[in-house]
Amino acid sequence: MFTIGTFFEKGRGLPQDPVQAHQWYNLAAANGLEEGAKRRDRLVLGMTAKEIAQAQLQARDWKATYQED
Repeated sequence: MFTIGTFFEKGRGLPQDPVQAHQWYNLAAANGLEEGAKRRDRLVLGMTAKEIAQAQLQARDWKATYQED
């Protein structure tokens, strides 16, 4: 999840997309990866409130669909 976030943040093999990057960093952080939380928190400094809300919604939807509790 962290690696996918990095790919979206940097545009490595995927289109550069801060919303997608935030989503994947948020998921990595939710799974206990501290660096995911750091990258997510740094990324929000250049994002709008709408982009952040969209990223959070996408992360919740992903977890509800693909991750078991």
